[in-house]
Amino acid sequence: MVGRDTLHELDQPLKKLAYVSNHWGPLLCLMTEMTKRSR
Repeated sequence: MVGRDTLHELDQPLKKLAYVSNHWGPLLCLMTEMTKRSR
């Protein structure tokens, strides 16, 4: 059962990464828009 435990532990960071990247996409777009306007 060790294999499943390690798999689960690896799954958590991956889910966090997917969650973060999902929110970073729009955020980065917003930031680039703001920097374009400030110039």
